[in-house]
Amino acid sequence: MDDTADLSDEVARSLARKAFAYHMMSIELGPMSGASIRDTLLMVWQDAGSPPGAFTRAARVAAILVDRMAESDEDEDDPLRGLGVSREQQIAIAQQGAAFLTTLARELEG
Repeated sequence: MDDTADLSDEVARSLARKAFAYHMMSIELGPMSGASIRDTLLMVWQDAGSPPGAFTRAARVAAILVDRMAESDEDEDDPLRGLGVSREQQIAIAQQGAAFLTTLARELEG
């Protein structure tokens, strides 16, 4: 499937954003329960009408984010950097989110 199709999928983008945000919050709040992240993502998916394949597409969107972050130069105006989150931490968090979505896709979508 074309990566740009995944990027235009609003549900996939929403799931990928939420996965990234929850993993980012773990920096400030400490490790978060995988069950609570899972439950939140399931609610987002259900609120969107439970579209088939959304978690697989979200995992691909998250992987694209990882690739783009790794390829881009560190931006001094990056708001997360201003909060003390390095580019390396951001990439690691994006990788965690992508892995979480991949696991969830396998669990729910076979």
